[in-house]
Amino acid sequence: MWIIAQSTLRAFTEEKRYADAEGELALWVRVAEKAEWKQLLDVQKDFTKTKAVQVRKVSYTVFTIRHNQFRLVVMINYQKEIMWVKNFFD
Repeated sequence: MWIIAQSTLRAFTEEKRYADAEGELALWVRVAEKAEWKQLLDVQKDFTKTKAVQVRKVSYTVFTIRHNQFRLVVMINYQKEIMWVKNFFD
C-alpha cells in the first residue's frame, strides 16, 4: 500500500498530546506499506480492531492506536493500493 500524507502523521506525533502514539504509528506505517490488502477483512488480519465507517457515501477505515487511546482515520482504495491519511484524534 502507498500511504499518502505521511507528513500529516509526523505532524500529529510532533504534538505533545500525541507523543505517546509515535512508536505505534511507525509500526502501523511499516505494516501498511508492506500490506497487500484487497478488502477490510485483509486489514483486520493485521489490525483486528479496525472498522469501516460510512460518512455521506464515503467509506473511511478507522484504526485504533495505542490500545484504543487514539484513532487513525484513512481512506483506502484497495484496487489502486493507496491510502490517504485523513485524521488522527484521541
